[in-house]
Amino acid sequence: MLILGADIVRAVASGGLPEAKAVFSAAGVIFFGARLQHRDQKATGISCRDNYLGNAMAAMIAPAR
Repeated sequence: MLILGADIVRAVASGGLPEAKAVFSAAGVIFFGARLQHRDQKATGISCRDNYLGNAMAAMIAPAR
């Protein structure tokens, strides 16, 4: 399983960032900053595109959620 950007989710958990985003599929997960768009984050087997295309789901991550 591919995991990219684990440092981003750790920063949210520790209070260093107020929120982050993620794109995930059976192939893995990409964590990234909240100012970036889900559709622009891609890796092998992970793609979340507009109009429900692609093979991944999008998520928002924030403390206590």
